[in-house]
Amino acid sequence: MLGGNNMKNPRVMAVLKRFANDIEQANRILHLSMVGLRYVSKMGPLVKAAADYEKLSSSDITDTEPDIESVREQAEFAQKEIDSGFPILFSHAAIACWGFIEATVEDFVVSLLMTEPNLLTNEQLRRIKIPLAEYESLEPDERMRLLIKEFARQSSADLKQGVSIFETLLGSVGLSGSVDEILRRDLFEFYHIRNVIVHRSGIADRRICKACPWLSLSPGQRVIVRSADYERYSWAIHEYFIDILERDLVRTGTAPAAAKTKMARSRYPRPSRS
Repeated sequence: MLGGNNMKNPRVMAVLKRFANDIEQANRILHLSMVGLRYVSKMGPLVKAAADYEKLSSSDITDTEPDIESVREQAEFAQKEIDSGFPILFSHAAIACWGFIEATVEDFVVSLLMTEPNLLTNEQLRRIKIPLAEYESLEPDERMRLLIKEFARQSSADLKQGVSIFETLLGSVGLSGSVDEILRRDLFEFYHIRNVIVHRSGIADRRICKACPWLSLSPGQRVIVRSADYERYSWAIHEYFIDILERDLVRTGTAPAAAKTKMARSRYPRPSRS
């Protein structure tokens, strides 16, 4: 499925495999945590029954009330998280997945620059000015990473939102392109949800309310990431990265610009909004 010149490049393949592994591990942790919370939610009554049995059947009665209270509190917390749809777990998983796509896009671009030196002739990169002494003191991959970070800074990538951040970096190696509007909106929403969780403790501010009016949030309202939201965000990062790979197939001449690749045909439907 991942054909093409760059797909045979060990460095590029390592980036892709790490991305797939990171997403898989995040989802495994998420689902195991859900199972664990369901298990803990059942422990309160069981531990209380065991303590009562011990008191009734043994003359050597020990004070188990503190332990029972601790288990009861954990069980109540677990049940509350279950009843509300695991919002804390989905929030943490969402933060991790946004970090994965950020790191993967940068690493993908760096890998291309490392393995295809001709890309450095790009006019956008040639205009970047970096102190020679600093550049010469770095390892080859560090040089490319510094170049990309400086390119992003001079392109004001940090002021962009959602997919536009990645499109700026991809443009440095000729891989920027059009993005489906639904996909763009999902990634735009994901970007703002992630920022509110990380920088605002999950409390909506005026920025997200104005940027994503379809969420119907009010300033001060807690942002809840539900299962359906997480599925859409996961879909979005998978679909977007497939887009990037397809663009690279076209760039390297492996597939014509208008062709439907195997990757495109393997896509699954966008999850519906809750």
